[in-house]
Amino acid sequence: MLAAAGSVVLSSAVGGALAHGAEEDVRLPVSGTAESTSTYHSPGMVPADGDPQPVTASVTDLPGSAALTLINAERAKEGLPPLVNSYAMFRVAADWARYMNGIGQWPHMYQVQGVDQHSFARKNGFGTGADLIAVNVSDELSAARGWLGSEEHRRWLMDKNGPMKHVGVARSGIYWTMYLAGHPLSDPAPNTLAWPATPVVGGPTLAPPVASRIGPSSSPQSTLGAEDLEFSTASDGQITAVGSYSGQPLGVLKQAYTWTIDGSVVSTGATFRPSSVHVGKTATVTYTVSDSKVTSALRRTHTIGSDLRVTMVYVTGQPKVGSKLTASCATGGTPIGGKTESISWLIDGAPVADAKTFTPGASHAGRTVSITCIVSDALVTRSSTTEVRIAGTLIPYVPTTRISGKSRYETNYELNRRTMQLDRPVFVTTGTSFPDALSIGPVVALESGALVLTSKSRMDSRLVELIRSKSPSKIYVIGGLSAVSSTVESQLHTAVPSVPVERIAGKTRYETSAEILARFFSDRSFSRAFVATGRNFPDALSAAAAGGAIGAPVLLVNGTGDRGLEPRVLEFLNARGIIDLAIVGSNGAVSARVELNLESIGFSVKRLGGANRYLTNEAINDYAANIDGSAPTSLWVTTGTNFPDALSAAAPAGRPTERLILSSKKCMPQPVVAQLINWPRSSVTTVNIVGGVSALGPDVYNQVACR
Repeated sequence: MLAAAGSVVLSSAVGGALAHGAEEDVRLPVSGTAESTSTYHSPGMVPADGDPQPVTASVTDLPGSAALTLINAERAKEGLPPLVNSYAMFRVAADWARYMNGIGQWPHMYQVQGVDQHSFARKNGFGTGADLIAVNVSDELSAARGWLGSEEHRRWLMDKNGPMKHVGVARSGIYWTMYLAGHPLSDPAPNTLAWPATPVVGGPTLAPPVASRIGPSSSPQSTLGAEDLEFSTASDGQITAVGSYSGQPLGVLKQAYTWTIDGSVVSTGATFRPSSVHVGKTATVTYTVSDSKVTSALRRTHTIGSDLRVTMVYVTGQPKVGSKLTASCATGGTPIGGKTESISWLIDGAPVADAKTFTPGASHAGRTVSITCIVSDALVTRSSTTEVRIAGTLIPYVPTTRISGKSRYETNYELNRRTMQLDRPVFVTTGTSFPDALSIGPVVALESGALVLTSKSRMDSRLVELIRSKSPSKIYVIGGLSAVSSTVESQLHTAVPSVPVERIAGKTRYETSAEILARFFSDRSFSRAFVATGRNFPDALSAAAAGGAIGAPVLLVNGTGDRGLEPRVLEFLNARGIIDLAIVGSNGAVSARVELNLESIGFSVKRLGGANRYLTNEAINDYAANIDGSAPTSLWVTTGTNFPDALSAAAPAGRPTERLILSSKKCMPQPVVAQLINWPRSSVTTVNIVGGVSALGPDVYNQVACR
């Protein structure tokens, strides 16, 4: 036997001489049906001496030429005459293949009660018959190759168990049979050579001298056979299988059904009621009929599903402010077990109505409403969505202010003009690079200070004047002389001569980060810290604002390979008993090796990241909100693609009731609009857009959600 399912399974038999040995008959179930080694009932297809029945369309028309070409080529190498493609042997092979297909199993002839496989050979002038079986192979060449490749099969094909003469090859469904006849008692009569003169490659083809049919010679014979299986589905989803049979049963007729899904039996009757977990799956149904002589089986498959669908969503009414809109659903198909229907209305991902009607308000003008129709039955849920734009000019959901200037320093001035407080510290950093500003960000928020950006050589005069007018308690210059020159320090001394100016710097951005930690957190109570890459700004920027809200420093690392925290930073954290670290960004920002190294030395590490910088920003904000517990009242929205404006926004966004939001130029992140702005219980009362229209476009100002 052969079975093409990843392994070769071979089986051959002559009488009962070849038992199913472990080496040659490795059992491999096909389509979930295991082969049985028990004795089978006779197929009883037609009387042994009856007229040959037509072969069904699933059996090929007298195959064998391709297989015999290959087999006879091998025989020729051993000096053996070719096997003859015989119509009589083909009929035997065809009946046996069809019998196996009917019962869905693959016994040898000697296993079937009442069948003498030698008798078919003897009726045609030979002494011995043998059957070779292949299961689930694509064509007769594949079967022939498998038989030739098996030692036991090859013995029969190469006359090692006696000379073979005539053969027939047939297929029904996935089952192939080769029937061989040999050990001739005498040569066939000459008139048996009259079958069509057209030569067949692999040997001549002989007409059937005697009808060779499968079945015991005793009488009476049963002609019972499973013939067909059909399915019907009721309105409540129940599926009914209706089997039909042919022939006249002997004695009591028995019919049975078995339903299996994914190899498990789900029903043993004619009906099966599927649940939603079965939708889209295929049920294999076995229909079995039997009488006192015969058991015949037939398999069919049935895909479980419902054809319920939404064909159209209709919206009537004028799509404008104050005009009622009405939605309705058109559906198709036959619902199983009744139908339920609902309609949802969403704007920017937030629900605005859950009934068939919706009346847009002033805040909906210029926005697009999505109307979704959802229908369900006992098995499936289907939906379809359409969109309508509400006429009018876009109006933000909550009051919005744009803060911007012609340059990064002008934007910084406009922001500080609104937020800088009297008698609070001022932190000065370069506006041409981001690391120093990000490291100091949490401190600025914790000290209620102001972050002032400057060029290396000179500070904008308006910023100098603003600092003077606010009489700061102290001025800190963050970064070395290569970042902020001594000229800037002189400007500050001149403007506020009574205010001390202190420079905090290290040789690298990572050392500066360590200096800030030692200078501002030695006497400050904190329980956790953020770890962010110093090679790019978005993740550290989000952490800087969140760090201000929860009192956590931002520790910059290179993040590649093993390049983690500075030794002095590790010593500082260990001395303070800090064990909770939040790594911001993906493995591409801060490597998994850095994370593992931190865990190996005793830190409890949590990674906050998303598929992009906007989702990482969301994850960091959620993390801080869960710790602080304060609901946001104000949002600071800045571009996620450039750092200068974002640096200015990080400081005021670092208060507990503020949030820093990174946004694209064209639209605002959908979760921000749906969950923080356009939400019935939102506490947000103001939105600050930091940057010009070239950085954050009109739809960001109008709080239009990305799709």
